[in-house]
Amino acid sequence: MIRGIYTSASGMTAELFRQQVTTNNMANCTSPGFKRDLAVIQSFPEMELYETRTMAIPQKPVGRLSTGVAVGGAYLDSSSGPLQPTGRDLDIALSAPNTYIAASRGGSTVYLRTASLRVDSSGYLITAGGDMVQSSSMSPIYVGQGETPWIDESGHVHSASGLRGSLRLVQFPNPRGLQKVEGGAVVQTDSSGSPYPADVKVLVGYLEASNASPVKEMAELISIMRAYEANQRAIHAQDETLDKAVNEIGRV
Repeated sequence: MIRGIYTSASGMTAELFRQQVTTNNMANCTSPGFKRDLAVIQSFPEMELYETRTMAIPQKPVGRLSTGVAVGGAYLDSSSGPLQPTGRDLDIALSAPNTYIAASRGGSTVYLRTASLRVDSSGYLITAGGDMVQSSSMSPIYVGQGETPWIDESGHVHSASGLRGSLRLVQFPNPRGLQKVEGGAVVQTDSSGSPYPADVKVLVGYLEASNASPVKEMAELISIMRAYEANQRAIHAQDETLDKAVNEIGRV
């Protein structure tokens, strides 16, 4: 009976984690390039039960018993979000899923699905968040002060002075292994593998919207609430049964 209470409690803990993941997804439904997370719930290892009423050896097996669930973490849903036209020449998105635009941030490289670009005061091409856009040679793209750049569908950056460089466009062996960071960006991990060049078309004048749907996330929250309440009722029922066993059966 105590085991049943712990099993139900583990289910409630798992649902709380699912709720945290889902509410974060819902809060970022309007964030360009945001990728929703999916909570992973896994079962605890099952126990083998044996009959202990007799001293017979070997003991007779009764069956297996699950001891509840555990939080396995969250993984990235790398599916594409809908495209939103902006009409701005330096808003870009990518035509194929699981492809990314590389940029430098604080000495490391981050990867974005979509970007709203501009030229900084030093003449370099940067994102709206201040990340330095990388060229195919992994160096910053210098456009020039006062220059107005434009980007073609192959990712080449042009200005009135000529070709300024090409965007570094990459993909990963396992995009679900990428780790999210601030600003809708991701970074590589051992699980994602190393990036390699991607053959993808650049969509100019578009931004990719979040792949999190408010309706879908709300339905998920309702499902989580019902599962949590079911575990809560199970604990209450087991607690009442335990109370009777201790206070009533014990008096007989």
